[in-house]
Amino acid sequence: MPRKSLLTLTASTWRAQPTTEPEVERTGSIEGVVIDPEGHPVPGVEIAAERHAYGRETSDEAGGFALERLDAGVYSLVARGRGWRGASMDAVILNPGSHVTGLIVRVRRAASLSGQVVAAESGIPLPKKEVYLNGNDEFQGVVTDEVGRFRFDGLLEGDVTLQASRRDEERLTVMVRGDTEGVLLRASVFPRARAWLKGTNGQPIVGQQVGFFDCNPGVGSRNREVMTSTAGLAEYGPLRIGNRLEVSCHGCDRVEVQVTAARPYVDVHLVQRESRTSTTARIEAVALNAEGDALGATRFELSGPVEPREFHGYSGVEVAQGSYRVTWVGLDGYPIYERPSQIVEARSSSTARVVFRSVHLFSLVGTVEDATGGPIESAGVTLMTAGMSTSRHGRFTETDSEGAFRFESLARGTYELIAARADVGQVIAVAHVPGAPQLLTIPGLGGLEGRITASDGFTPAEVHVQLVTKRRQLARTLMTENGRYRLSAVDPGEYEVDVVAGQERVEAQVIIRPGATTHCDLTLRARARSRVRGTVIDVASGTPIPGVVVSDAESTRTDMAGAFVLTGVDRGFRCFDGYLPGWVSAAACSDVNTDPCVLPPIRMARRAPNPGCVGLTVLPDRRESAQPIDSVDLYSPAWRAGLRNTDRIVSISGRSVAGLDAHEFDLLMNVAAGETLAFALADGRTVWVEALPCPY
Repeated sequence: MPRKSLLTLTASTWRAQPTTEPEVERTGSIEGVVIDPEGHPVPGVEIAAERHAYGRETSDEAGGFALERLDAGVYSLVARGRGWRGASMDAVILNPGSHVTGLIVRVRRAASLSGQVVAAESGIPLPKKEVYLNGNDEFQGVVTDEVGRFRFDGLLEGDVTLQASRRDEERLTVMVRGDTEGVLLRASVFPRARAWLKGTNGQPIVGQQVGFFDCNPGVGSRNREVMTSTAGLAEYGPLRIGNRLEVSCHGCDRVEVQVTAARPYVDVHLVQRESRTSTTARIEAVALNAEGDALGATRFELSGPVEPREFHGYSGVEVAQGSYRVTWVGLDGYPIYERPSQIVEARSSSTARVVFRSVHLFSLVGTVEDATGGPIESAGVTLMTAGMSTSRHGRFTETDSEGAFRFESLARGTYELIAARADVGQVIAVAHVPGAPQLLTIPGLGGLEGRITASDGFTPAEVHVQLVTKRRQLARTLMTENGRYRLSAVDPGEYEVDVVAGQERVEAQVIIRPGATTHCDLTLRARARSRVRGTVIDVASGTPIPGVVVSDAESTRTDMAGAFVLTGVDRGFRCFDGYLPGWVSAAACSDVNTDPCVLPPIRMARRAPNPGCVGLTVLPDRRESAQPIDSVDLYSPAWRAGLRNTDRIVSISGRSVAGLDAHEFDLLMNVAAGETLAFALADGRTVWVEALPCPY
């Protein structure tokens, strides 16, 4: 009788291939069997494939599995579960409409880790608490059950760290050997908000949106809408002590609550008044191309008797009676620089429609071929807005039998084209619109194989291989056969190879050529580790700061002299974060190659009294001389001053942002309410923004 166990098998892709609406003919399936070291099938296996399409299946009594309706791509099958772990030897290439069968996933015995999360203050078990495990080049997350218990299966033996869901929780290091049980993880308790929505008749209201607006003077603000359940209940959280929470819904009076104690729930009761006859009007807008077809993903701005606000063409906007100006401001994530506008009269209980026509839109055509010049059919082609590290918006199409593709209704500008087919490879190119037809050549896939030997002469059964280039990073978990490994379906190029097995690793450089397999034998060596010493100081006075949580893979707190020591730190370039409530988080980085390694001081600053917010988000990149704005909150001070997420910041109040990391940028934005910041932009403009008390 075959042994029963529960095993999770995940198919992770190497390369993104964005899709539009899923179509049956563009999806495929993967079928195979899971067996143990003796060749016995492992039934009861839960198999998941997460990508643009999602599949889930359970293996039968013969250990078989079938993942259906998967998008085309290159998959790496990795199995983890209670008592087992394993991986497929080769990458799985899935083309549109294809069905891959006969796969064998071999699993072997693995370790597990289980325990319980309790409140640090009271020792009470904490249900529905996220727990993260990091170590042995694995990162997993689980949620505790109703009595705070958690379990991680399919682990390699060795040191791992556990941490509850909040960033400022301390990490716990655990040595995993076999089935490690009884681990106790302490975490801080933060309350949640519960909003109970009823009508004037006292009956619960189901399926209504409740808005939560959560502001903390030292951290910032959050907002979210939650739909009520069958009991008229909407939950939100966790909250920080000291937050001001505003709860509202359509037809309800806004309720404001100050979170003053670490109680399990903050309860709010809302009553929705009966609706009355509407005296409002509705404005809708649509943009047409030269052929009269409606354009999708359009954005418009409404101005007039109200503050300017944006709306999407498909949704429209409710307004009071009056005269308004409607301006076409965006299409597919990029701005319409001509910004045409029209005046419209909004009348009670009616809908006014505004129609725009544009002759400033263009087409982009091209062909995808292989290295021999032959056309590639059914290659996916993705069009992205170029030069944007975040908030990228893409369109997708496929090549026809002649390898041709076409995109319509494009604004003038520069775009990025990505052409890919799972069994051929991919190519990335820049296209200018308007411009000449594009010719994209996919060079073909290659591979890497060889033998891996540990420092003691033994051959590891499992290794983690990572290939890194300037453009991308590929990672796979491989099961070796007598120390031999094989990595297939890799895009050509020069790579840095990083192979890890337990506490040993090796690095090398290889060149992957199209249509060929590169041979590379590797010998693992024990990871060099060091002690890291440092101090945390006040950036204003230079005095030490005690009690700061400093973390890398592990965490510790600074002593009364602001000093800390971390042990067992992997060598290489490392960054160490410092966190303390009421202070702006900071970090210090260094190339850890000596023992001990002395870090430069971590410089932190107290959050400004009566802190101010401007309502924009930037994800700084040290390589950029002008930092792109990631998002601007609607109606925030930055938005009212004219800043948008298409702008790029050169300096703030005379301080250049070139080369700043996220922590340094946070220090620059640490201002008091009422202070004015001058944003110098890449297009030559300077925008002055007054910081207002959070949340404005």
